[in-house]
Amino acid sequence: MVTSRTSEVRRQRLGAALREIRRRTGESSEAVGRALGWHSTTVSRYESGRRSVKREHLKELISYYRLEQEEGERLLTLWRLAAEPSWWYPYRDIIPPEYAALIDLESDAATIRDYSSVVPGLLQTPDYARALISSGQQEISEDEIERRVEVRMQRQHVLSKPDAPRFWAVMDEAGLRRDIGGVKVMREQLNALLEAMKRERVTIQVVPFSVGAHPATASNFMLLELSNHKSIVYLETVAGDLYLESDGEVQLCYTAFEHMIGTALDRAGSAKLISAILKELD
Repeated sequence: MVTSRTSEVRRQRLGAALREIRRRTGESSEAVGRALGWHSTTVSRYESGRRSVKREHLKELISYYRLEQEEGERLLTLWRLAAEPSWWYPYRDIIPPEYAALIDLESDAATIRDYSSVVPGLLQTPDYARALISSGQQEISEDEIERRVEVRMQRQHVLSKPDAPRFWAVMDEAGLRRDIGGVKVMREQLNALLEAMKRERVTIQVVPFSVGAHPATASNFMLLELSNHKSIVYLETVAGDLYLESDGEVQLCYTAFEHMIGTALDRAGSAKLISAILKELD
């Protein structure tokens, strides 16, 4: 199921746009299908992302809805994105399907909540990422390490695109103090976090040592709320990457994250702590 996530995400993105347009007209999906001479379920299947939209059908829908040129071109762009490989395709030999799916889920997310025992991948500097990747259990070549760093840096572009998701990161103080890559690398990384905190759509909070144990002490997870309002949990483990999608599992992670927000320092307090740790490195 996870291996098909990538194409599913792209189909759902186009489908959500089509559903929004149809609802503006006040017509049912069945009525639109009948008017175009299609099967009664075709439109609903397109809108749900269960079926790939045929290009000729998309053009018929654009004409039927009498869309302005700009909106029609936006739909065609979404269709092309759904039909073409993602930017990570040249790296498919070094990233597993689950990780590739995460990249596409991030690009479709409205909100990303991340709890990590280290600096989250979307906020890592190249040297910090390189040090982390090099410390993994697998022995990999220098070339592969560099390519993996490239992938991680490319992922971060999702936070600077025009419709960037809201990104909320909660980190343990221990993760900020852990020496990854040496003093120079850590100094650069901590400065990068302080810069990231200035972004309007980025929130970083730190859980201080004084809190002690908390609901996510022994786990890292990412909560992605997609553009279609569906939520998915991504877990990165030593044994592999996992996805949780049931309402109960997702709610447990929401509850844990909300608890951590409440116990973590606020934005100002977190920035003050990061600055203090940075000063200790001088």
